[in-house]
Amino acid sequence: LEARTGNKPTVFLACLGPLAVHGARATWIKNYLAAGGIDSIVSAELTQSQDAGKAFADSDATVACICSSDAVYGELGEATASVLKTAGAKRVIIAGRPKDIDVALKAAGVDSFIFSGSDMLATLGDLQAVLGE
Repeated sequence: LEARTGNKPTVFLACLGPLAVHGARATWIKNYLAAGGIDSIVSAELTQSQDAGKAFADSDATVACICSSDAVYGELGEATASVLKTAGAKRVIIAGRPKDIDVALKAAGVDSFIFSGSDMLATLGDLQAVLGE
């Protein structure tokens, strides 16, 4: 993709809450994406959904991945997904699989969930296609 477009494929990681809350998932998703040749732009610690939209817009990325705990997803996930879509995200991903709120998150703009056990090859191929648009 980089050879064809001249740009390294990159995903913005919206890290909600303090490092102790988002760190494990942010590190895991960063490594997951790197396996597919996709770089990550890791945000500062975000405490409000609106901050995620501003940071995403400033990043020049086209895909965003929200990283935090299931508890924080319950508090800020829907609003953050909506803000990221409004800021121009072609895709919004959640790192993890919060089963109790997945329907609400999808309704708010989350396109997919990446979690241990998800189809890595299909997921990375799909992301490469979206990032190459």
